[in-house]
Amino acid sequence: MYSSSETTVSPLRDFSVPDRIVTWSTAPLLSVYKPGTDKPIATSDQIAQQPKGCAWIGKDLLVWSEAQVALLKGDGAQVGWKLDVSKLPNLDVLAAADSNEVAPQPQFNGNVRNGVFINRGGMVAIRGGIVMPAGALPVQPPARPVPNGPEQIDQVQPVGERIMITSSNGRLMSIESDSGRVAWQTRLTDRPADRLLANEDFTVLKIADETTVRLVVLATYTGHIKGTKEFPLQSGSVPQNVALSPDGTLVYTMPDRVRLKDLYKPWGEKEIEKLASQNQGTFYGMTQPDQLAISEGRVIALTDTGGPQGQKFVRLYSLETGEPVTLKYADGQQMERALSANSTSAEVALRVVGPRLYVIAPDSAVCYNLDKPEDTYRLYGAQDVDISTRMSFIGQDYLIFLDDSADAPPPAPVAPNAPPVVQPANVAPVRPPIVPAYRFYGFGRYHTPRGESGRLDYNTRIADPAGITANWQAFDGGICYLTADHKLHMLMGARE
Repeated sequence: MYSSSETTVSPLRDFSVPDRIVTWSTAPLLSVYKPGTDKPIATSDQIAQQPKGCAWIGKDLLVWSEAQVALLKGDGAQVGWKLDVSKLPNLDVLAAADSNEVAPQPQFNGNVRNGVFINRGGMVAIRGGIVMPAGALPVQPPARPVPNGPEQIDQVQPVGERIMITSSNGRLMSIESDSGRVAWQTRLTDRPADRLLANEDFTVLKIADETTVRLVVLATYTGHIKGTKEFPLQSGSVPQNVALSPDGTLVYTMPDRVRLKDLYKPWGEKEIEKLASQNQGTFYGMTQPDQLAISEGRVIALTDTGGPQGQKFVRLYSLETGEPVTLKYADGQQMERALSANSTSAEVALRVVGPRLYVIAPDSAVCYNLDKPEDTYRLYGAQDVDISTRMSFIGQDYLIFLDDSADAPPPAPVAPNAPPVVQPANVAPVRPPIVPAYRFYGFGRYHTPRGESGRLDYNTRIADPAGITANWQAFDGGICYLTADHKLHMLMGARE
């Protein structure tokens, strides 16, 4: 147990180190620990503001707060450089580029008359060709920053020798990782970008305002705009989710179809497009970063069958052709299959580790082996396993799930004649920041003669009189959490 830690600083998923834990306190002091030791291996008093995130770039630690980003050299012991975004000169918003392309709107082959909404089995069709779940929320563009307020760091993405950063007022900058020099910067919107994606060749922004949603592609090292695609917000046919493959393929979902664009080809070349079949659900509302993935030549996308109780399914498409991927079974059968999440929750997340796809929801979790589809198992969600979770971590030997409602009071009784309460579709519940206890579930990922274990090996209540915050972090061989009295606790595991 370590004292005087205001928060743990969680690294970006693809830029973590399994044997390092980063904490920050109001000293101010940033500390780097090795699990199992009670003294930091490095400290720095140069991070005055509470960090929002970090990323390990080799042995160097990139840390950013609301206004500052810094690179700490050698396990975080020395400051290599520091940049204060709030002190950068103002930039004017660039006008729409000449390469803007207004996307054509898909046509709906159904019974739509005079723009009237028609409910069809949980789906709603409107004029303009869009099919979406009934009760779905309209697209909400990000709010403009407070007038004359300080500019703040929004999203950070290290890539190669550059660090891509977006800010609260729409600035996009490319920073040289070795020197901290701003190589180039631009401003394409007056508000935060909805999504930042980058590889060593291309940077993609998904941005929105009150009238349009735009996809903008730039060259990562020069800032040159390769192209812009514009979607009128009023039509309802706008990108829901975006992903970028290492080989330069931009994948984005529309409400009723998936599109693939090879960014190495001329911008005006036609995209690959695959329309979702009428009975498989839509991509509408599936907007979270972990609801669209690219792995081993597959596009892995979450769909929704519609309505407040819409079931979630995973669809697989070829990254090369856009065609549905067929799963190959040991008995020689090949078939296209929708992979069920066994949940109606808006919080379904897709995690891919090698050939295994983990479909994780608060009330269900399923593991699919995409190379050997018969090797599929459910972790929880069956009627005989009463488990709900808030957070999940995937380690080498275990899947860890945490439930923050371990000591929650039972729901209030409902009067017999009371009208039903309809929750908005795809809206996550509000969680308390501090709870008295968590329930810890550990499912085995270790190998057994029948494949991955999937056995529930740990079911433990973890409590603290001071209360437990939502600051949890996994590391190689264990997990740590922060209590409300600013103490960091470590749980160390052991292999049998």
